[in-house]
Amino acid sequence: YILDSQTQAFLGHRSEDSTVENHAVFDAFDPALTKLPDSVPWDRARVAVLKPGQALFLPALWSHAVVSTPAGPDDAEGAGLNLALNLWFVHGCKSHKSALEFQPAWAQGYFCLGNDLGSAGRYEEAAAAFEGALRVRPDYFDAANNLASMLEAQGKYTEAEAQYRAASGMKPSDAQCLNNLGVVLRRQGRLDEAAESYEQAIALNDREGASKAEVQVLAKSLGLLGNTRAVQERLAEADASLQRATELAPTDSKAFNSHGVVLEQQGRVDEAVAAYRRALALNPDDRKAQGNLNDLLARQPGHAS
Repeated sequence: YILDSQTQAFLGHRSEDSTVENHAVFDAFDPALTKLPDSVPWDRARVAVLKPGQALFLPALWSHAVVSTPAGPDDAEGAGLNLALNLWFVHGCKSHKSALEFQPAWAQGYFCLGNDLGSAGRYEEAAAAFEGALRVRPDYFDAANNLASMLEAQGKYTEAEAQYRAASGMKPSDAQCLNNLGVVLRRQGRLDEAAESYEQAIALNDREGASKAEVQVLAKSLGLLGNTRAVQERLAEADASLQRATELAPTDSKAFNSHGVVLEQQGRVDEAVAAYRRALALNPDDRKAQGNLNDLLARQPGHAS
């Protein structure tokens, strides 16, 4: 059976504390699950296989489901398995709205709703959901940052800039937020301010002991700064930033393509060709890199394609 937020039993008990003795929490997929019925929504579910004597702790009852397959012969596919599924993201907006009706002062519920709406391209509604999260919790950084992103997606760059600045004020150590702010500033033609924002982001992560995630953001910051300096025709600075970006992110085809453009503008043809080819080796479908390479080679008859 599947017990979810649409059953009366669930609705009647969802506000009660969920505590069990001898509980075990699972967070893994099991190969046996591929044998279970197609009716189970596997695509977005978090699944747990429960062994005899174990129970699953469900802290948010209305967002979960329990599935049991009938007992049968030992060789029957999926026979006797008991599973718990988190339906919070399976049902998406439906789950979030249902939860918010029950608990309207839940910032995380608004945040999840905003993410789902944004993923569906419903940017205005998503922005309203993130605003709801901020009304409940004014210092909610992730909601503030995502609200700015939804405003940016709607082309509301002035409002997005203000919101990114507000989010950065909540968490000054977040380099990606500064990257986002720089992108919005560049879209408004404010290149010096955009570059300053990227440089601030770089300063946060350009240090010994930076985590892998911080290094990835650093590479992104360097790439954005390099592209901005290229637009400003400050090619030496652009070259230096993009060179470091490719060193820190050696699988980023876009960074190699951008570096190739700068190398080409500097007249360093062989290096530009190598950069474009590296971009295409990483991503054979990169049309920009392919176009740049083709155009460059067409102007250099001494180079083989």
